[in-house]
Amino acid sequence: MFFLQVKEAILNDEIYCPPETAVLLASYAVQSKYGDHNALELQEGYLANDRLLPARYSCIVCIYLSVGKNTLDLTSACAKMLW
Repeated sequence: MFFLQVKEAILNDEIYCPPETAVLLASYAVQSKYGDHNALELQEGYLANDRLLPARYSCIVCIYLSVGKNTLDLTSACAKMLW
């Protein structure tokens, strides 16, 4: 529950989060939801409907995608704890 509250507060700009931290937290959110990155299982654009970063950081989505591949082997619960 706390994970979702903080995530929403950051996405709605109620809590400031620097871009580097926002990207890292977004990678944890994706790891929590989708598990390990597997290009064979995940279709291109699978994140298109997920709100992962505050609107002001939308230009750094490409950076986020590369970071997301580095969170392999985290369980959903562990990714949420790191968040």
